[in-house]
Amino acid sequence: MAQFVGPNIRYTGKVIHHTYTSESIDYGVWSFLEETGSFTTKTPVTCDILVVAGGGGGGHPSGDGGGGAGGLVYSGSVSVPGGTYKVIIGKGGGGCSDQDAGFDGTDSLINIPGVTAAKGGGGGGRVGGSGGGDNATGFASSYPSQGNNGGNGPVGANNSGGGGGGATAVGTSVSVACQGGAGGAGATSSINASPVTRAGGGGGGGNTALGTGGPGGGGNGGKDTSPGCSSGVAGTVNTGGGGGGGDFSSVGEDIVPTNDGTHNLGAFDKKWQAIFAEDTFFGGIHEINLETKGLDQLQPGTVLVSNAGKMVPCTSEADPLIMGIVSSGSNFPIILGAEPVLVSGPVYAGDYIITSNITGYGKAVNPSKIFELQLFGKIIAQSLETKTEGGLIRAMIRKM
Repeated sequence: MAQFVGPNIRYTGKVIHHTYTSESIDYGVWSFLEETGSFTTKTPVTCDILVVAGGGGGGHPSGDGGGGAGGLVYSGSVSVPGGTYKVIIGKGGGGCSDQDAGFDGTDSLINIPGVTAAKGGGGGGRVGGSGGGDNATGFASSYPSQGNNGGNGPVGANNSGGGGGGATAVGTSVSVACQGGAGGAGATSSINASPVTRAGGGGGGGNTALGTGGPGGGGNGGKDTSPGCSSGVAGTVNTGGGGGGGDFSSVGEDIVPTNDGTHNLGAFDKKWQAIFAEDTFFGGIHEINLETKGLDQLQPGTVLVSNAGKMVPCTSEADPLIMGIVSSGSNFPIILGAEPVLVSGPVYAGDYIITSNITGYGKAVNPSKIFELQLFGKIIAQSLETKTEGGLIRAMIRKM
């Protein structure tokens, strides 16, 4: 903003220019919006200058931190000598779709002596003008005079992202898994005659609750919603607002748990609607619609039959309602897979397994007897090994 001097000022680039009068003084406002431009004055002028950098992009994967706001620098009553001054407008950083932090915003500057460049906001999980939030330790602003620190999420918990730092407030931290922290608030200025808030931090992504973007253009975080997941929202254009942290929506590389056999994809009450794949590799396949409370207390390998709509250990030989096998620690029976099965008496590789009159145990039958004994629909597995004393054997489970 400068006291208006008419034809003595020129500019290039994408600019919004207007004038207004305050206390009988005419002022001109030049708002540079994109990429590069220039500001030229033929005579010395006194200006108030507000420089805002691009906000950081939201992080990823599921529930990473919100992007930090672009750095905000205000310089009041600056004496500007006659001349031409280059203007560079920073861009917002992109969100990340792989298992990484968001990208930093880029710097904004006008090369007038004494006016500090504004630093791009840190992407979710990075430092910058304002720090990006994270899903463990929040990142600090690398330029404290221009912004604030990002918030953090609970250590070791996915789906929880702290909010990105804003111009006037830190991003909110979260201590509960699956929650997203709010972005820090931006700063309000009337440099263009009307109050406008800029440089709000992006909200953190969360599995059950997203973090809201900070006032001043910060984008909301992504949230796990039915039937899918929502991505974080980009910061508002030309405010320096940080982007919202992404929840799990798309990836460009392998999804690998930190440890073998310790993490779930989905849950009983939060199922994926459909899974599409060219190849699948599984252990035992469980039938969710045959859930029976208390199966997790039975010995793994117990042979199950259906009784009044529930799965119970078998008690009679060749029961046609044989349905599955108890899986360790699960209330869902295994219906397909190479898994342990309890068998009474001797069993040989290749034998078929039917129910026996010993509670919870199967019985081996030689394949040559299938037609003679009319066992179709009564077989639950085929033995993969020989054990003359029976017990827990490895078998290919599938009803036949």
